[in-house]
Amino acid sequence: MKGELATANPRVIYIHESADPKSLAASQLLATLTQDSEFDEKEDLARKISNTSCQCVTELRSKGSWVNKVALPLLEGAIAELPLECWAIQTESVDPKYQPRYTARDTFKRKIDLVVGLPLNAWQVEYETAGVHTPGKYFSHMTHPHTGKRVLGPGVEIKAADGNLVEAQVQIGVWMTGLLMWAFARRKSLKDLPPLVGCTAVGEDYIAIGVESASEVLCLI
Repeated sequence: MKGELATANPRVIYIHESADPKSLAASQLLATLTQDSEFDEKEDLARKISNTSCQCVTELRSKGSWVNKVALPLLEGAIAELPLECWAIQTESVDPKYQPRYTARDTFKRKIDLVVGLPLNAWQVEYETAGVHTPGKYFSHMTHPHTGKRVLGPGVEIKAADGNLVEAQVQIGVWMTGLLMWAFARRKSLKDLPPLVGCTAVGEDYIAIGVESASEVLCLI
């Protein structure tokens, strides 16, 4: 399947983090993901998350443990004092109009586990200016009354450590290909960007995505 995605339109290119991406966009994304972080100043938090991650691996913890005990604290620690927030949206639905279609009638049902967004209290003026209280107006691709009223950044999909890494790579590749095809087909009338999954994690292994162009999706693994 990965081989077929590499020849699809748009193409999905899988790049290992140790390899030269030979692409400016991928190189910039890789540099951002691998650069020194401020977590060095939060040794206690980093150590706690690392120990919890090891515990999840050893005890074969479920996806829920990885979401709530590892991924969520990690994102919250990275956000620190920034005017952002992270919350779980596993039970919330993506608006059907943003779902890439795999048949003439059916959509690809997609769930995202965690999302980073702009909280209302820190961006009150901007939200008021944009009309946050306007009936029927939403700022994201989610149908939930809270999440749909927030501007969202990257989303994160989580799988337990015993999940299939190759399957996860294919899933995120197919999802991004579908999104690009969806957006390209509506390029003349498109006003809102489709939802974007920024990272998929299988235990301690992470897959980050980036869009090189309308014809290429880059997956860093």
